[in-house]
Amino acid sequence: MNDLHDTQREAIFRLRKELDIAEERVRLMTNAIKQMEGRITKDYSSPKVQIEVLREYMMVMIALKDWHGVSDAANDLREIEARTYGKHTG
Repeated sequence: MNDLHDTQREAIFRLRKELDIAEERVRLMTNAIKQMEGRITKDYSSPKVQIEVLREYMMVMIALKDWHGVSDAANDLREIEARTYGKHTG
């Protein structure tokens, strides 16, 4: 019976330690987000900005010869343009 209690205590100790670590990660991420919010200089909800960023990303993927990334960026661009400008895709 004592072994069971020791095992339970150890499990509780490990869980509390994991919870402490998770809470610290949340605190760090929250602080990082707050810092990033002050640095955002573009309106990323704007289709024009999204297209600009995706075109730049596509150029990076071309430079890396990452054709899957190029395809992903091209597909995203088509979707944004269709949604924004009413162009048909395909």
